[in-house]
Amino acid sequence: MKFRAVVLFPLCLTLSTWSQVTVPPLGQDLKNLKEAWNSPTPGTSVEMKEFQRMKMGKVTVIAFRLVATGMSTEKKYDLWVWPTNKDPIRIDSNVQFDSAGTVLQSSDKQPLSLSFMGISKGEAERAALISDDQQVVASAKVIPFPIEVTNGPCHVAVEQVLLGQAFGVRGMGFAAGEEVAISCKCKKNELQTQAKADPQGSWEAVLVPVEAGKQSGTTPIEFVGRTCRLGLDLVWGKDALKYQ
Repeated sequence: MKFRAVVLFPLCLTLSTWSQVTVPPLGQDLKNLKEAWNSPTPGTSVEMKEFQRMKMGKVTVIAFRLVATGMSTEKKYDLWVWPTNKDPIRIDSNVQFDSAGTVLQSSDKQPLSLSFMGISKGEAERAALISDDQQVVASAKVIPFPIEVTNGPCHVAVEQVLLGQAFGVRGMGFAAGEEVAISCKCKKNELQTQAKADPQGSWEAVLVPVEAGKQSGTTPIEFVGRTCRLGLDLVWGKDALKYQ
């Protein structure tokens, strides 16, 4: 996913693009892999289906099955996960599929269980099936503990794209083409910029609310359009990394 907006202000609230908040540098192979990941093959899909959620001490462990559609049987596929702030990790090679599209472990052909733990609010878990020649890609993403707010038809969801530091924001349900004012209150200052909804009433931006000299904080953010007014308190820094 790419979040598009304009740079507004350093230190307190910044709007930027996904390319400006990814973690450099990467080797060429990983660069190619990330490019393939962000360009899924038309007609293919993979869904992460949660089937178990339990507490282990102070953290939550969540397990998923993967169900794929449209994958060519003439190719071999690797299963990858892509943790936020880290490089993609290959979990299994030459995975198989049953008749319903459920991904099977290469070792024993049993349904593969993909588990995650130590998850923060707004943190995404991502998985992808990528052919060994990187020509066929199906990817999925879930946010087990969402940061979101709804008012009438409008909905705003926040994702940590750089843990504790940068937050991708997606608005939906706004009027087509309307301008949405995005404002924050940092100390005694109030800063504002705008995002424009597309013909489907959606818009995207990246917020960087980190303040110089602080390890964490909470910044009130408000989103105001012609149709809706929404607000949330965005926690950043160390406090945004607390496991759920």
